[in-house]
Amino acid sequence: MNSDNPNESKNDNILNPSVSDPESESPILDNLPSETQTDISIQDTSEEPNVLSDVISNEPAESAEESVDSDTEIPPLLAKPEEPAETIEESVDSDSEIPPLPARPEEPEVFVEGNSEDESSEISEIEGEALSEIEQIEYELEKLEKEIVQSEIDSEGDFIPETEEEKQTMAEIELLEVAAKKQTKEADKLTKEIIPAPEDADMVETYVPEFQREPGTPEKPADDDEEDPTPKPVEEESEDLQAELERIYETGVGTGLDEWDREILLPVFENRLRMTKNSTKLSYSKLKNQILSFKGISASFQGPIENFRYNKKIVFRFAIKDDSVQLYCALDPESIDNNVYPHKKAKGEHAKATATILTINDENSLRNAGEIITLVAAKIGTAEKEHHVPVAFAERYPINPNGVLFGQESKPPIDGQYDNDDDYAPISGEIINGIIEAKFGKSKLQERKELKGKEVLDDLRQTANTIKAAVALTEPVVYFFDAALNKESSIEYLNIQQLLNDKFLGKIVPQVFFAVAEGSDRIEKFNFLSLEFAVEQANAYPSTRFVLALSCRLLIRDEVFERLLRNAKTLNDNLVLAFDCALLESLGDMGLQKIRRLRNEAGVMIMIDNSENAGMRVLTEYDFEYIRFDSRFYAGDNAKQRSHLEMMTGYARSQNIKTTSINVLTLKEAQIMVERGVDVIQGPAASEPKRIATLAMKGVKKLPLGR
Repeated sequence: MNSDNPNESKNDNILNPSVSDPESESPILDNLPSETQTDISIQDTSEEPNVLSDVISNEPAESAEESVDSDTEIPPLLAKPEEPAETIEESVDSDSEIPPLPARPEEPEVFVEGNSEDESSEISEIEGEALSEIEQIEYELEKLEKEIVQSEIDSEGDFIPETEEEKQTMAEIELLEVAAKKQTKEADKLTKEIIPAPEDADMVETYVPEFQREPGTPEKPADDDEEDPTPKPVEEESEDLQAELERIYETGVGTGLDEWDREILLPVFENRLRMTKNSTKLSYSKLKNQILSFKGISASFQGPIENFRYNKKIVFRFAIKDDSVQLYCALDPESIDNNVYPHKKAKGEHAKATATILTINDENSLRNAGEIITLVAAKIGTAEKEHHVPVAFAERYPINPNGVLFGQESKPPIDGQYDNDDDYAPISGEIINGIIEAKFGKSKLQERKELKGKEVLDDLRQTANTIKAAVALTEPVVYFFDAALNKESSIEYLNIQQLLNDKFLGKIVPQVFFAVAEGSDRIEKFNFLSLEFAVEQANAYPSTRFVLALSCRLLIRDEVFERLLRNAKTLNDNLVLAFDCALLESLGDMGLQKIRRLRNEAGVMIMIDNSENAGMRVLTEYDFEYIRFDSRFYAGDNAKQRSHLEMMTGYARSQNIKTTSINVLTLKEAQIMVERGVDVIQGPAASEPKRIATLAMKGVKKLPLGR
């Protein structure tokens, strides 16, 4: 409502402040100009009639409720007149959330002089209450606005950029997120690849032998925080990382290279043993087998040492120092004669459990160590097992000629350091040699001198049967490697032969073994054993191909074939599986589909074996990398056989398939096969079978195969 009265306009601004005006959020009445507070009561009565008292006295009090909202607690000021001309207009907009104040009549307001102070006080109270309500409403609005903003922030809906600036900013954010995720992934990978340093063995020792304890001291400390002898697996470790760690420990492959391109090996016990001489490895194997032949003793590696426990107490320790084995035993050093058993007294934390140290570096010290082991076993109250099967521990740790222990990288390599086969050649036949030595040693030969005639023959027969049984018990299945050479006399692949040590028959050669086993369901068991061994070798030697012959029976049943798919995968796709040609052809479409799946899903290469009788379907429909013939089938000067071989090799050459011939005995036979188109020679002419892959690769012959 427009008004010419300036005082009235000021009162309007005070009583009805705008919510959006920042200067009107919290008005203070005491600081307003004096005119605002006093002019209401000192208006010129000559200009405006005084009708306020008449209006208040004539109108009923109930009519005042019409001018205010029903929910507000503000008391009414003026009553609405009954006449239409005197209707009071609302002073507050209907959309405003501020509680309405009393309406103002159209006619000029006048005050009775006697009531001016009371009315002014009443207006001040109303203004104060109105301001309080305004502040409360503004507080509620601000709180509601914050809740709305927070709900939008917490909502799952994605932000959709609209303007060009928003789109550009969003693109930059996405690029930063991708880079952050990549860096996080690389950091996690590096964190997982970090091999935790082994705990100090001195910090986990809790057992103190009786002779070392003070009188009245309990056997175990009060807290009894005894170490669990079972090694705990690394938590949240991926399968690929675990396989890589096992490969490092089992094969001695390092995690980095030094300035001479040598692989840096972790200084754990296994690698320390690996880099020693064969005599040290054999001594270690013999002593470990003797310790484990007693009941209740278990072994576990811990950094640079190997612990042996009985009832969770450490009774023996192994350590490697230079080219000797150090045996720590739970024995009082003063209880044994140093002249008979040369030894040292352990120092530091090791002395709490294993106080005596013996150094094994020759036959005499090895014999003394064996007697001390027996003495300690008797002291702790354990006995030997009735049937102990020895293990060829020395064969597990062939030398890594391209390796160096961590901490010795500064020492330059020495030319020919590992060329001495007696000291560093891979060990084979450890168990058999041990059995033969036990049966035909000096003491046994001395006993046989007293036998005569038939007694000598019977003793030899019995000894032979005993050796067969012992070998069959300790090594029922053994493997041999023979290298196949190409025309450049370099190794094309290593062929793996599985042999069975029978208790009565002795060794069964591969040809007889497969001929017998093909008719039995046990062929699957033996094939999967050989497959597991072949995969281990392929992973250990990534630059060498390995060939393994398998039975076609593995392709028939779906569950067996699925197992074959899972187990045949290697890290470097360097495994070749050979299948008999005639049996494969008899499987028809099923064999064709299974071979394709093997190549595509398992990543293996395929060799068609005994291909001298191959049919056209095998040659034209199957996908394979190698085709192998038996040289004995083409022996002699038969023209038809010679033409057949030349035809087969010519077809294979046109299809980029390599041909190989097995059972080539002499260099002359090898020369003939090469002249007729064969690419690879396998047999005694190329190499002799060896128990160790490195020996097979090292023992290849030079073939004069120039064409």
